[in-house]
Amino acid sequence: MYAILMVKVYLQNQAMSELDSKIAMYGGQERTYETKVLDYKKKIDDYGAVINNHQISSNVFSFIEERTLSNVWFSSFNMSQTTDELKVSGEAENMEIFSRQIQVFERSQDYVKRIDVLDSQVEAPGKIKFILSLSLHPNIFAYVETSLPPSVNE
Repeated sequence: MYAILMVKVYLQNQAMSELDSKIAMYGGQERTYETKVLDYKKKIDDYGAVINNHQISSNVFSFIEERTLSNVWFSSFNMSQTTDELKVSGEAENMEIFSRQIQVFERSQDYVKRIDVLDSQVEAPGKIKFILSLSLHPNIFAYVETSLPPSVNE
């Protein structure tokens, strides 16, 4: 009788060991999935932070393109996102056009804080060569789903 009980206890212990190993196996898989989910969540959170802080310089080019008069040509751009400043060199057909171009930028107060004329020179047949410095509002670099307000050329 004692031997039968020992065999039954042995078989029960073996069955319990098998159950424990199955539980450990499934529990390990669950922890693996939990780790993967937490890893994906961290990546999504990190991506969200990058997107929310991302600045888009192409908005500045769209802004300039939409607000450039047809008789004005820009030859160089120098942009600093750290200081939110844009320096542009260009040429206008005459002084009146150059003045109107500055007025167009001045009316864009949502995007332009200040405009400084760093240099202007009258060239042959009345053309004006110039260098402007535009101090921009940081919101011009933000991503927005809608486009900039309509340009003055429309």
